[in-house]
Amino acid sequence: MAISDVVLKNGWYQIFDENGKKCTEKSESSIGELNGFTSTFSVFTKNGWIATYDEKFNRIAEKSVSSLGVFKNCAGNNVNFNKNGWIGTYDKNLNKISERHE
Repeated sequence: MAISDVVLKNGWYQIFDENGKKCTEKSESSIGELNGFTSTFSVFTKNGWIATYDEKFNRIAEKSVSSLGVFKNCAGNNVNFNKNGWIGTYDKNLNKISERHE
């Protein structure tokens, strides 16, 4: 199943599949703020921690904002963070793939 949308409605994040069917939901208070999503995972920030989740809101990985930096974007199976003028590219398990200067 591919994620086609992640929507916040009445304090609950809902994940929709490629057919527009709601797959699952999780409360905003438990998961934090949505940063972005791709067809395979979503990225949330809560209390100084960044976490990736699958289409069923199962946590894939979690790391501190201080170690990753500020969320920039995500695409495919990767997510980018900006830390001190460097763009770090990570996989959805938050393992660093590469780094380049801004």
